[in-house]
Amino acid sequence: MDLLSLKPKLSKFKLTSISEDREFFLRPITLEDEVWLSENFDDLNAVFTELRMVEISRIVFRLMTPESKSFFKGQAVITVDEDGNEKEETLGGVAMLRTAISGYDNKINVIVALLECIGLSRPEIKEDEPKPVGTEKKSLDGI
Repeated sequence: MDLLSLKPKLSKFKLTSISEDREFFLRPITLEDEVWLSENFDDLNAVFTELRMVEISRIVFRLMTPESKSFFKGQAVITVDEDGNEKEETLGGVAMLRTAISGYDNKINVIVALLECIGLSRPEIKEDEPKPVGTEKKSLDGI
């Protein structure tokens, strides 16, 4: 991978556990973010290769635009512990984001948006470009 070819950009994702329509935005990664990543993660490569969602959610929250972060402001919530006791606590920020990432599809949405804001994206395949050998559609006519 050629680091000079990376083009960080604004990216977006949806969390279907919140809404089918609500979009959250990640700003392009900066040098300051890269410093933060190196200070906070010993093995950043492992975070991505092992899909460590706890760490990935921290990175995603850091890179959210202020408008997107505001959705995850701290709120008082009532929780019930394993003994059935109610307790009021504040839930917000990364912890609230983690409660909203539910299911495989939401995890993939978040990861793809994160990779895009870093500058990695899926290559766009144009219909008129030649297909790799062995991927052509075969006709079943005459069988």
